[in-house]
Order: sequence, then structure tokens, then C-alpha cells
Amino acid sequence: MNTKPIDNKKYSINLKRPAFLNQALLFIFLGYFLGFIIFASEVFLFGIKQSINHLIMLTIVLTFLIIISIIVKISLWPRTEPAIEFYPDRLLLPTNMRFSRPIEVEYSDIYSVVMRGKKLQGQLLIDIRKKIFTYYFKDFVSLTSIEQFLEVLETFVKAQPNGESHWQKIQGQNAIFIEVNKRKGIVVWLLCVILLAVFSVEMYMGPSRIKLVLLDLGANVPILVHSGQWFRLFNSNFLHLNFNHLILNIAALAIIGLILERLIGWWRFLLIYLISALGGAIASMLLSHAMYSIGASTAIYGLIGALAVFNLKFYAQLPAVL
Repeated sequence: MNTKPIDNKKYSINLKRPAFLNQALLFIFLGYFLGFIIFASEVFLFGIKQSINHLIMLTIVLTFLIIISIIVKISLWPRTEPAIEFYPDRLLLPTNMRFSRPIEVEYSDIYSVVMRGKKLQGQLLIDIRKKIFTYYFKDFVSLTSIEQFLEVLETFVKAQPNGESHWQKIQGQNAIFIEVNKRKGIVVWLLCVILLAVFSVEMYMGPSRIKLVLLDLGANVPILVHSGQWFRLFNSNFLHLNFNHLILNIAALAIIGLILERLIGWWRFLLIYLISALGGAIASMLLSHAMYSIGASTAIYGLIGALAVFNLKFYAQLPAVL
């Protein structure tokens, strides 16, 4: 398809407007489900007699909030089907599929245009650095509409001053995005499994005497390390005091680690993780006044530092969406 931009003309690609009723029913269901959970908790804690008045008040409040939410949705709901509109010098993009207010974007501001996922759950991501516009494949009338969008966009971008070179930059960013997203973060998930497995061993050995268990498994105790038990500098990074401690570290590892491993590759990621873990354990042994130290926190701090340095050095080349 060859679509040539014509002065003072526009080209539109219509998008589907989601059914309002489905959204309203979802709000109602979630609201009353939350109310049921709260009421059931009160009955369990205080008994049915003390909770009945709270149930009435809770129902009134939830109903009021749901009605307000639906009114707001109605006021913002698009009266017509949203559309991506191409003009010779600019592009109008809907903010999202539930609001009709489009944002004007110059073609020179487009940083990357990538597709992620497959079939109807896939996404089209338009990055202008200040904002990322996200459209699901199912938002388009058909999958051919997505191909049509890309072809029309290419035509209009190339028609701008220095358009050919700008389109090449967009394509380069798309290639980086594709390459980065091929990496699945295998080391991150492996580390998460190891942390869970070690914590399971801790619980098996006796949660009631957890501090003694931690000492047996290799907590970082400065006196014992100085006496020659150097293995504690390594083991302590995989031990956690309780479930909350473990979950917080796993969540941080998953969020930060997945981004960093995709950017730098698995072996560089693992090297940074281990060096940060050992460095943190040594620093804790030398500087901390605590009886012992445990946890993956120092390794995660190292990942945060590495990600910050990488971002500062390669910001202009990084895809905004990973």
C-alpha cells in the first residue's frame, strides 16, 4: 500500500470503542466484592451483631462511590469511535481507548513504534519519550488495520524534513527493543527459586528457633567470619529472617533484575549480582555493629546502581518500554 500525504488532507484509522456496560458491571462487581471481603473479616473478628450496622454503612458508601465512578465514566466516554488521525505535519493520538481527548504529536517527536505480544492480547506501543501510547491489537478494527497504520505512518514520517533519517532511527529503536525482549530473564527467575528453596529449608529446620537456624546455615557473623568461616559471606545473601523479608527482596529482584538482565545479558547480570552480594557482605562484616546480617538486599542495591549507571550512559539508545 502506498499512501501519499496530501496537503490539507488527513488520513484516519478508526479504533473500536469498548462497551460501556462491561466497564460499569466490572466496577459494580469489584465494589461489592470488596465490601463482602471487608464484612466477612468483621464478622470473623467481632461477630455478626456488631458488624450488621457496619455492613449497612459500607453498602451505602460503596454504592455512592460506584454511582460517582459511573457518572464520571459517562461524562468522559467518547461520543464517537476514537481514531488515529494523520495530518501532513502532525498526528492525533487518543490518550487511551476510554477517553475521547486526543493528543497532538509531531512526527519528529516519535521515538519508537513497536509491537509486543501476539494475537488480540498484543500491544502497539508508540513512544514519544514524554509519554507512551498503548493500544491493544483488539482495539483495532482488524489486524490489517495495524499494518495499515504502520504503512501510513512511514509515509507521513518520510514526507517530513529529514524524514528518511528519522524513520531509520525509529527502525533502529525497534530493532533494539526486539533484541532486548528476546531475553527472558532466566537468571532472575533462577535466583528467585533459589531464595524460595533456601527459605523453605529454614522453615523446615524450625521457624520457632529461626535465629539459631540462620546461624547454622551461614548468617554473616563478623566474629565467625574472622575466625575463618568465609563461606558465611556467600551463604548469608540467600537467607531471610521471615516471609515478608523474603517477598520484598524477591519482588525487588524481579522488577529490577528483569530489566537489567534483558539489557546487559545473563552472564554480566549474574557477575554484578554476585560481586554486589559479596561486596555488601564484606562491608557489613567490617562496618556493621549488628550481631549478624542476612538477606539479598546488598545484591539488589548493586543491581540498582548498575541500572542507574547504564541508564545514565546509554539513555539516548534505550527503548522506553521493556
